[in-house]
Amino acid sequence: MSKEFDFKDALSDLLDQAAINGNRLKASDIEFYFSDLGFSHEQLNHIYAYLMASGVHIDGLDDNPQIEAERDQFAKAAHDSMEEQGKGSSDSEKKEEKVEDSMIVKLYEEELAEVEKMTRAEEREILDKIIDEENIEQIAKAYVERKLPDVVKIAREYKVEGEYLEELIEEGNIGLMMAVKELSEQGLDTDLGEDADPVEFIEDRISKAMQDYIDNELTTSDQGNAMAAKANFVSDAAKRYKEEHGENPTTRELALYTNLTEEEIGDIIRLTSNKLVTDK
Repeated sequence: MSKEFDFKDALSDLLDQAAINGNRLKASDIEFYFSDLGFSHEQLNHIYAYLMASGVHIDGLDDNPQIEAERDQFAKAAHDSMEEQGKGSSDSEKKEEKVEDSMIVKLYEEELAEVEKMTRAEEREILDKIIDEENIEQIAKAYVERKLPDVVKIAREYKVEGEYLEELIEEGNIGLMMAVKELSEQGLDTDLGEDADPVEFIEDRISKAMQDYIDNELTTSDQGNAMAAKANFVSDAAKRYKEEHGENPTTRELALYTNLTEEEIGDIIRLTSNKLVTDK
């Protein structure tokens, strides 16, 4: 996804090292271990909190109420997750995975907080250049970097957590890059029509990449989670549509708006018993 996700192996190595050393590590060694990734002081605090929640004592780390509070939050999130899944408190492997995933997304979002935001008008101007001009590699690269926060925002509309959220962000990032490539090579001569808004085209491709992951990659045991994620996404999409157009969408309009089929929309409406559409 980005360098923020490269530290997962390093974190696992640190936990192994801590186990060898009686669950103790030095703060200075941890800081040096992650120095190549360029993490900020605040991001290192997240790592300290995670390690402490995993039972590691950190020598040389001054008392820090913020770190201790976050440690407790990590531990509580892992405990709550295990209870929801009926795994029991002895499932330490699941606990570690859940806490780590939460921290990875948090670090990623903190990196993206530094990204310069775009207005919709500015975004359209950039995409018009990508469509119409040549030698746009640097423009396209800069656009993708500035669009990454929107990918996270779209992924969060599915209201999934842990590894599912991480995977949705990854798939959305890939969808974003492929959409920019498609625009630069083919323009807006797509299934959305030549008059389509380029921003809507990009976000449609991001959503489609995430939905394809939900449809194709989740196992049978996860289908309930997949349907719930889609229901959350469609509900939020219907609310956005009403805010933009002043009325509920039809089933067809909502299907086009979310890149789902009308049949899928109907299944979700029946599942949630919500009136998301109108019969107009």
